[in-house]
Amino acid sequence: MVRASDWEDAETWAKVFPLADKFLTAIFFDQFAQVDAIWGNDFFSRLEPRPVFALVAPKRSGPARLEKPGRRLLQTSYALHHWARYRTWPAKPPRPGELADALGMRPEDASNLFDGTTKLSFQHFENRWGHFATHFGLKHGVTFPAPLAAVAIYWQNTLVSVTPEHKLRSFIILDSGYDQLWRWRRDGLAAQSTGTEPWASWMG
Repeated sequence: MVRASDWEDAETWAKVFPLADKFLTAIFFDQFAQVDAIWGNDFFSRLEPRPVFALVAPKRSGPARLEKPGRRLLQTSYALHHWARYRTWPAKPPRPGELADALGMRPEDASNLFDGTTKLSFQHFENRWGHFATHFGLKHGVTFPAPLAAVAIYWQNTLVSVTPEHKLRSFIILDSGYDQLWRWRRDGLAAQSTGTEPWASWMG
């Protein structure tokens, strides 16, 4: 976060530009943090409060590996249905084969969505959503999480850059600044959820 004192101490343009970049980045992510705090407070009221959009943000899984938003959206969706059916989380993130079964897709098609080779559109994801409920034997499926899906797909297209050959070029990950923005927005809510059900540790 940029403090007023930081601007006061910036005596040259060389010092102003990094602050301006940091300030504009905070404004950009604050839009998401506000929706995150309001929507997540209602949609996940039984679970421990947390920034839920972070569940679908780009995430490092090794020195040269990145879990992209599309993959994380699919895994989170699978986990939510597992929790709705059994009131427990999957012990580990679902792999492409498990997602293929749940979504009624060919394994190779699920793998391409999983690694980002095939772009996941909002319409495609919404059309496949009902397959999760069928797979888990849920009479009433989990309500479609439109904001979570929209943010994941938008971040896939804006926070992750790949070459035409689908090789990773660059990416942006959330840091503690996003948590601070979310807490600030949550603190401003008139009524805050008090859920106590824990999230799966692997969801990060």
